[in-house]
Amino acid sequence: EMLARALRLELGSAKVNVIPPEDLVVIKAIVHDEETPRHWYDALGLLAREDFDWEYLLRRARKGPRRVLSLLSYAASSDLPVPTDLLRRLSTLAFDP
Repeated sequence: EMLARALRLELGSAKVNVIPPEDLVVIKAIVHDEETPRHWYDALGLLAREDFDWEYLLRRARKGPRRVLSLLSYAASSDLPVPTDLLRRLSTLAFDP
């Protein structure tokens, strides 16, 4: 699904596939740990700039719902535009599977 949604961009004279921002946010939330705090910072930067397909992000978050919920809750607490309904649904997914 991620490859089907990849963005095709020009980089110099080459065309490359770029991971969708929703998948990048999920990946960065899941791989974050104490030694790599930059992953959350990267994801927060994306959340501040991108127009997201929140339904798709929710589907992709099934791989690590608690980590994604943590990131998105923090983002919302920092006044980034995360839909409240998405946080509720992700919380249900994380704690009531």
